[in-house]
Amino acid sequence: MKRIITRPSPGSATLLDATNEGTRHIQRSTLALMRSQHALKLLEEKTALAEEEASRAPAPRTRTAEDRKRRAAEIVGSFEGDFVTAFGKFAIAVCGEASGKPDPRITKAPSGGSEGSLVDGGALVPDQFFQLKRTLYDASALAGFADIRETANPLATIKIPGIDETSRQDGSRAGGFVSFWDQEAGLVAASWPKNKMIEFWPRKLHAATRVTSELLNDAPMLGAYLLNGFIEEGSFKIDAAMISGTGIGQPLGYLNSPSLIAVAKETGQAAATIVKENIDKMWSRLPAPSRKRAMWLINEDAEQQLQALNGAVGTGGALIYRPPGAVSDFGGRATLYGRPLEVIEQNPALGSVGDISVIDPSQYIIIDGGAKSLMSLHARFDNDEVVFRFTWRVDGKPAYASQITPYSGSSTRSPFVCVASR
Repeated sequence: MKRIITRPSPGSATLLDATNEGTRHIQRSTLALMRSQHALKLLEEKTALAEEEASRAPAPRTRTAEDRKRRAAEIVGSFEGDFVTAFGKFAIAVCGEASGKPDPRITKAPSGGSEGSLVDGGALVPDQFFQLKRTLYDASALAGFADIRETANPLATIKIPGIDETSRQDGSRAGGFVSFWDQEAGLVAASWPKNKMIEFWPRKLHAATRVTSELLNDAPMLGAYLLNGFIEEGSFKIDAAMISGTGIGQPLGYLNSPSLIAVAKETGQAAATIVKENIDKMWSRLPAPSRKRAMWLINEDAEQQLQALNGAVGTGGALIYRPPGAVSDFGGRATLYGRPLEVIEQNPALGSVGDISVIDPSQYIIIDGGAKSLMSLHARFDNDEVVFRFTWRVDGKPAYASQITPYSGSSTRSPFVCVASR
């Protein structure tokens, strides 16, 4: 008997093939499900992390027009050219801003509690002209030697601690510090520093000038004109205030300070004269620590009086005055008692209090408006001309509020000494 074998026809599926195919389908479905679950888990983790970071981030603030201009200025860049030309371009841009032509490089200075117009608040001088402040102090005959301190709050009244030193006796120096040797411990009473608060106000110094429309078309010429004028005028005014400022709406000058010592004139001394005894007594009233930092200031008309101060050679006279060009430790500058002498027109007239003075300028404090709000430039239009106004916030006054009793001796001392009226 023969066995009959039946072969499947092409295209037909056996039971085994069907089973294998079903198994592979289940495996693919399971793998896809696992991948989906993993992706979902990653998405949940990223979402949670983003929510956590968002909760820690500060709330977004509304960007003002000035914010957008500052950002645009960062992209646009600063004013091109050398220092003088670039400042001229800055002034031209300020003029354009005032006439309704916005420039992203211009930042309006605060006016009151907000940012106002260029007429009211002006435009902040950009950081690229920051050296202008140093140049102004360098151009001054006096203010550059003062104790200059910047403030981050140029619009606010500032109080700084000062040392209330009225005596050089033990327990009074530096306002109340005391030092002693071991064996003296039982004899020394407790002493604490006595501080006083020195108050400064946001004084504003303005310098204004008119500029023709022709000059506005020449950036280098405009820059040179404004820079030279503002620096010369600003340095002159701050030196004048440091000497004789009233303290009302302006810095307090040392001639109006309670710490000033005015040495009496000599018996029978002629009017409008300076004699050697005046100089000797002035120098003796200057504290010893201040002598190494001292400088003399005289009025222009007082300079001729100094020629007669030196004693005759061969009779034991001392050479206390060395005119300009003589050998000295100050590069040929005139000296008096070995210290530099400055002829300064802001000193009072010959014969008046302060026509000649010897001071320690480091004992005069100047509060500067700081880097950002140090200066601003204003522009307005008047009779076919542009009026530029330069504003500088500054205040100052002597560090000492009174004269000082010396460690040994009875005559008081002060970092600011002059001769009384003659």
